[in-house]
Amino acid sequence: MERRPDPSAGSEPAPAGSPRVAGPGCDAAASPTSIRRVPIGIAAVDCMLGGGVPPGIIVDVFGSHGTGKTQIMMQAAARFAACGKRVLFVDTAGTFRPERVLDMAGTSARPEAILSKISVVRVQSVAEQTGVVARLLLQQPQTQHGPAAGFGLVAVDSLTDLFSYEYSRYGDLRERNRLFFGYMRSLARLAVHRGVTVMTSNVVRTSGDVEVENMAAEVDMFAHVRIRLARGEVDSAAAARAADKVLYGNASCVMLDSLRRNNPDNNNHGDNYNDKSDGRAHAGNYGPAHDHKGSGRDIYGAKFSYRIKSGGITTFDRDSDPSRSGINLP
Repeated sequence: MERRPDPSAGSEPAPAGSPRVAGPGCDAAASPTSIRRVPIGIAAVDCMLGGGVPPGIIVDVFGSHGTGKTQIMMQAAARFAACGKRVLFVDTAGTFRPERVLDMAGTSARPEAILSKISVVRVQSVAEQTGVVARLLLQQPQTQHGPAAGFGLVAVDSLTDLFSYEYSRYGDLRERNRLFFGYMRSLARLAVHRGVTVMTSNVVRTSGDVEVENMAAEVDMFAHVRIRLARGEVDSAAAARAADKVLYGNASCVMLDSLRRNNPDNNNHGDNYNDKSDGRAHAGNYGPAHDHKGSGRDIYGAKFSYRIKSGGITTFDRDSDPSRSGINLP
């Protein structure tokens, strides 16, 4: 594992013809020009995305403190590294733990092989956080089919903390929003034009009696997949006795159709996609739901329960039932 301030260092292309060993769950048979999805080990999410997270998208993971956001980021880093892809982990709060990544990678993975693929950048200011992406855009090869020599995954944990901390005064909000919008645009360029998978974690804030993702309006304009995490109640005595070791929660995951959501006629900027006939949101497991108010936005989603154990995040098998997968994010 490399820990350095400049992610552009040590980025020489691999020698031509060098073998690329596929890790657990990797699509080893895919051609270099095909979309190579990487399963992150969360069954409901991987299945909804067609077998894993594809290159060229932004995945936004958000929830309150202690719901497992950083755990998902480290698990994704472990899975990408196991598939032979380079990972850049942008750590804004000192939460990265290499020993936890190795736990998630499993006993079959060689520790040196996993950690050698992961570069960690500890940033402590907005300038440092935005500078990392600016340098990557100059260094990363431009391709629509995934990076051949650059980073396959850029994980940002956490997305908005430093922006909120440095621009906490009311008079600074306009400047904060301007800088953050530019930062999200740079992440989108890194994903769409450089073929990199971008995953971000984000906190929530309280608005009245409702928890809302911090700076949700700016994030929603660029994210392709949104995963909301929330603590859940244990549902058995055995689970209650083990609650000190296992985190149980509930999650909702939606994928927004990027072609439709950027339609200039789309005037619906909310997160509720309602059928005007009964006011309820409809989404089949891994199937489309349509907003009938003329916005032209399609969503694909799943609701599931999850638990965090020593080996990583897993989903409950019983929650793969399509009848339990209605989506209605606030």
